[in-house]
Amino acid sequence: MEIKTFGPIDERAYAQLVRCAEAGDAPYAVLCADHHVGYSQPIGGAIGYRDYVSPSGVGFDIGCLAAGTLVTLVDGRRIPIEDVAMVGDLLGNHHGTHSNVGATPVAIKKRANRTVKLLLENGDHLRLTHDHQLLTQAGWVEAGQLCAGDLVSVSSFIGVEPTPSHQGESDNFSSLNYKLIKLFGYAIGDGHVTIRKNRVAFYTSRDDDAQTLLEDLHDLGYPNANVHRRIRPNGSIENQVYCNSSQLHTLFSSWGLAPGRSDWNHDSLKWLLELPTHLKVAWLGGLFSAEMAAPLVHRSTLTGGSTMKQ
Repeated sequence: MEIKTFGPIDERAYAQLVRCAEAGDAPYAVLCADHHVGYSQPIGGAIGYRDYVSPSGVGFDIGCLAAGTLVTLVDGRRIPIEDVAMVGDLLGNHHGTHSNVGATPVAIKKRANRTVKLLLENGDHLRLTHDHQLLTQAGWVEAGQLCAGDLVSVSSFIGVEPTPSHQGESDNFSSLNYKLIKLFGYAIGDGHVTIRKNRVAFYTSRDDDAQTLLEDLHDLGYPNANVHRRIRPNGSIENQVYCNSSQLHTLFSSWGLAPGRSDWNHDSLKWLLELPTHLKVAWLGGLFSAEMAAPLVHRSTLTGGSTMKQ
């Protein structure tokens, strides 16, 4: 086992590091210059296990959130943090862009600790340990150091709280994938299903939106989905994201997107009003992410005049 140290060595912290490394047969370990004794592993130490993940290695003195704190999943649901393990992928926000943080395989219950209650101007609140850091105009600041009137960063999307249908009650739509519903909304906003070919197409002038549509189709099990990019005579860009799939073509047609038509009737889309709230949000997110160039809206009051640019 190779151990690298920096700065003066705290013998107790060093002994902790050796004991933990030997327990997992780790080939490498390191003590940084600001290390000190921890609860089980030393703070400021790192151990390179080959086949293990050590929850205690994350540390016991990091900021925590109280049970009952709501966190948002990528499908739009907002659930208590203690229920997050194996439920779904978490929604993150990095530099103003929402992202998929990924699944949480385990939730670790920590010992009881004193918490502070943070009241936000939007009416929401958080209960968290005093050392939990939040992003402010001055950078990352511990909750215990905040003062009344300080501005903290919050996500532009906080999700919707679970309804009874999310908790096991009868619901014909609960098994629908939110990405599929979002793509259907986008197709209504700016897409179509063809008459002669089993093709579903989506249109956008933005390369990043085209890539997101393509990734969603691949994630849903349509590996043949592709994108055709062209520059129109007027210099504008058109991306056609297309998927040749009889299954997807039939599904979107049965949901109300009439093949080959440039309009749709509100009667064929009333089923959307029966969706669970988080799937309604996904559908609206897809619809209003589209550039609304096609199809045209006729005879419908479901979404009003949506021939607008995002």
